[in-house]
Amino acid sequence: MLNSGNPEIYIGSRIEHTSERIVLERLLCIITKEKRPAIIMANINLNGRQIDLVLATDNLTLVIEAKGYSRPIRGSENGAWQVKLASGEWKDFSNPPNPYIQTLEAEHALKDAMSAFIGSDVAYPAAALVFVPAIPASSSVCSGDFKVSITGLEGLDAELQKSKSGWNLAQWRSFAQKHSFTRVLTPNAAFEPALREAENLLNKYLNGYSRWYGPGAEALVGFTCSADGQEITSEEVARRVSDGGVDLLLRGPSGCGKSLLSARIGMDWINSGGIPITIPSKDYRGNIKTVLECEVGLLDAPSAAKLLRAARLLNRPLLFILDGYNECQEPERAYLTRSISALLRRYEASILATSQTPIMRPDLLALGEIEVQLPNSEVKLAIAQLAAGGTITPEIEVLLDMVGSGLEASLVGAVGKAANIGSSRYALFDAFARKRLGSTASDGIRALSRIAGWLSERIAFTISIRDLDRLLDTEHLPTSLFTQLSNAHLLIQRGDRVSFSHELFFNAFAAEAVIRRAVGHADPIVEALTSPRHAEHKEMIIGAIDDDVLLQQVLETITESKVVTFCLSGACGRYAQDWAEARFPTLIHRIGEEANRVRFMITDEGWSDISLDPDTLEKWSVLDLAFIFCLPELLAQGRYLCEMLDIASTMDRRIAEETSRLREGARERKIHLLNTLFPYIYVFQHPSSAGLTHVCANIQSIIFHRVRGENATAILREKIAEPGLSAGQLYLLLSLCSQAVDRDILTAPLVRKIIERYWHNAPYNLQLDLMQAAGRCWGANEVERSTLITTIEALPQTKNVLVSTVILEALQQLGALEDSAAEHKVDVHIQVEKFLSEPENAENYSAAHHVYYAQFDHPLSSAYWEVVSELSEAQRKRFLIMAAKGASDSYFFISCLLLDLVSFNDPKVGEIIGRWTVVPALDSCMPQEAIEVFVIAHLSLGRLGCVLPVQTSCGNPSADALTACGEILYWLNRIDMAVEIRRSNCREPLNVLLKNTGVALDAVRQCAYVCFDGTNRFPGAESVRLSIVDNFPERITEICRLALHSTDIQTGYFRHLSERDRVQVLNFALGVLGRHGNEADLSLLRQFSDDSNQGQSAIKAIKNLEQRVKFDGMV
Repeated sequence: MLNSGNPEIYIGSRIEHTSERIVLERLLCIITKEKRPAIIMANINLNGRQIDLVLATDNLTLVIEAKGYSRPIRGSENGAWQVKLASGEWKDFSNPPNPYIQTLEAEHALKDAMSAFIGSDVAYPAAALVFVPAIPASSSVCSGDFKVSITGLEGLDAELQKSKSGWNLAQWRSFAQKHSFTRVLTPNAAFEPALREAENLLNKYLNGYSRWYGPGAEALVGFTCSADGQEITSEEVARRVSDGGVDLLLRGPSGCGKSLLSARIGMDWINSGGIPITIPSKDYRGNIKTVLECEVGLLDAPSAAKLLRAARLLNRPLLFILDGYNECQEPERAYLTRSISALLRRYEASILATSQTPIMRPDLLALGEIEVQLPNSEVKLAIAQLAAGGTITPEIEVLLDMVGSGLEASLVGAVGKAANIGSSRYALFDAFARKRLGSTASDGIRALSRIAGWLSERIAFTISIRDLDRLLDTEHLPTSLFTQLSNAHLLIQRGDRVSFSHELFFNAFAAEAVIRRAVGHADPIVEALTSPRHAEHKEMIIGAIDDDVLLQQVLETITESKVVTFCLSGACGRYAQDWAEARFPTLIHRIGEEANRVRFMITDEGWSDISLDPDTLEKWSVLDLAFIFCLPELLAQGRYLCEMLDIASTMDRRIAEETSRLREGARERKIHLLNTLFPYIYVFQHPSSAGLTHVCANIQSIIFHRVRGENATAILREKIAEPGLSAGQLYLLLSLCSQAVDRDILTAPLVRKIIERYWHNAPYNLQLDLMQAAGRCWGANEVERSTLITTIEALPQTKNVLVSTVILEALQQLGALEDSAAEHKVDVHIQVEKFLSEPENAENYSAAHHVYYAQFDHPLSSAYWEVVSELSEAQRKRFLIMAAKGASDSYFFISCLLLDLVSFNDPKVGEIIGRWTVVPALDSCMPQEAIEVFVIAHLSLGRLGCVLPVQTSCGNPSADALTACGEILYWLNRIDMAVEIRRSNCREPLNVLLKNTGVALDAVRQCAYVCFDGTNRFPGAESVRLSIVDNFPERITEICRLALHSTDIQTGYFRHLSERDRVQVLNFALGVLGRHGNEADLSLLRQFSDDSNQGQSAIKAIKNLEQRVKFDGMV
């Protein structure tokens, strides 16, 4: 008799997969608990078919196939099953492609073997496809049938309650003996030793991971994020990843808590049974394997390959945490994205990315974006209290108002009373360092400033441990000081490279280095503030100045509104804040005085024959303008709004007076004064504008400091509702409302009243804003929307096409045109049917193009889109060909049309596409669209294998250079040819570029900056080759060097943008050298590092180049 408490286990060979082990252990648990006699056969082969598990009792024979997936899957009884990758793509299951069929075939194999054993037919056994630990969330799989059950581990109990095809256990022992199965006395004996080794490896790695990232997870204070415009807590973000395996991008500024949240998510992933692997983006140099090996090696894993193999063997879900994506060298980011995408595809892993910037090539990673804001007052207080180990005094709470990031809030709590009220942001970092260093604070601060200065001079991120020893020796500081700085978490060492533990610490001590070198003189500090190399820590530099006399001298030289903003926020200290605040009342008074005396002139030189009399304008200094450009942000806070509204009223009075004075002269020149003077003051900004113009024209720039807070919102709600507003006042208020976080300020009833009050006498630009405000009321209830729609429809007809268009757009947003669109769809359908019936009739081509265009730009666009989407594949192709033949010379939506055509993979459309391989006109009014169409046309012909039309040289070097770029892109994408032949065909156009060094680089740049969605629509499995630079780095870097040696002769392709493009061409050249240059290029790059136009690009290039050629070996 079988011992009822100890089921017998037989194996064909040892179990190699964790999913099978988990199911076996679950079976043993159930059977033992129920004291049920049973035989379990594991990893057996019958009739050439491998079977994971067979459970045999007196009344049940159950075949089990065990699977382990952590990402969403889909599949049915037929066809291949698929798993969803982080890119959003669906990948077919590898062998076998359909686990339902695999389970069914295993069931049949066991039945046949049983029948053969007893010499007669037997009933079918039960069968179950079991996913461990469960069917992944968001999956779509068939529910199973009477042949095969499909369930997670939790459904195994129910499967064991079935009664089907039972043999007695003696027969099963004989069956096992017949097939040479081996009996094992313990479950562990059924498992491959490699499983235990893999478990030990993962446990060791996870212990190391928890030691390193656990403290950061514990330090996290919960905060609110934003997902798709909706608020979401950090806890919910963590749950989405750890419980649902959702792939996310945490995007926000430095110090907002992204890395702490990712650490928390990593620890939660461990708790849910997974394996997190953090990838520091800043260490990526083109080889993801090197970064992985370095990271896992520091966390006690023998190698990345062994770690990943162990995770796969044990069926442990993987989460790659791509930390600090923006810290990757900019030219390498697209390659990093591609490497991560390949990694996720290979291991079917999940991903969490953190970044301050968008992901390059987002089409490779289908990430939901979570916006992480800087912490609010409550979160900052909680962070500070956590760092302080308890409550903090009200005096210290005041300091929280001047800090923005979570790290700085933590510093406030940590330093306590060591930082005085009114201290600068720099003082916080200084106080923190002094507290951590104790008696060695002075030497430590000196060392930190010297290290930061050394890095700043060389524009480097890290210093070798050997150079650090030499630097400390030069400063007569003990080398043991590094250990203290490291223990204080101010410096960190990875391999033989040392860096600051956070970029904000580097910024602080780089500022200290500037002040120490200045030795009390203002000029070196002023020079540093204007240098691109100190662009990221200007507020730290000002905040590090303790001498009031020196500080005053420096403040009076400010030229940037960004620095004024820092002063106003208190980041530069109390003195700088008081100095900045004191200037605004006088400044606003001067803006008002100017508005009171401003005069216009009718002239042949101004905009629309109108200009301002320069004698009536204030003489604004550079410092004045820096303060004026800060006013939009103060208005967003509700400050000085009443004063600026009074100034707008004064200006509107002057506009009315000037309209009366200039009426006769304007009538002679047919100038519409109201629609000319109003935008001259409120909309269009130029160097000689009035002060009010500089304020109003820059309100859109407050998008990152939007109107928020109860006080600002309340003031704005009160003012916008007041009757009797002037046109300028209303325009100013509407501009602020468009930037408000609270969208309920402009309710549908209020917008209706405003339109009724002001529409008839409103200038053109104000009418546009009124309709945009109406369109934003689409979320109002049915009654309010209907009333607003009625008001808009009752407005008098206008001859201004733009105004009538914006009225229609508002009505469309409000849903007023839905019935009209449904009715119009019938007419469109008839029209399309008619011209499709005569595809060779040239008169129908323009009609087809009109329908295509109307899908994107028509008040009833949905009607056109629905008709086109309902066409069959053959009809759609015919329609697109006709639309392409009927397209005008305009570039509107031609890119989409070309992508639609090339997606059919039919070379016959090549003749039509070839029309757009002609270079754009040098004076094109749509330069970006023109270049995009030019590039897509060449790519399309290449992918289709069509002959490229011959372009006759017109003798213009710019046109010749752009033609050469088009040819290069064409040949690179002739996927029907061997790569060697393709590259050979590029030699001649490359030589054309080398012969035209004054214009070649802009042609390359124009093509390089083309960015469009839909590269997956091109035919062929090979990735589309879009980059001339990346395919021919040696030749293009040679052109870049020539350009940087001959800056004066560089010319842009489009003549009306030539000077602006010249600056961008040089910045492009610097970026290419940073990505592909060699160490000898550093001296050339440094020549541009302090240039006002090229400085920051040069610094980025130097950083990229130095890290690539010097630090690639970092481990």
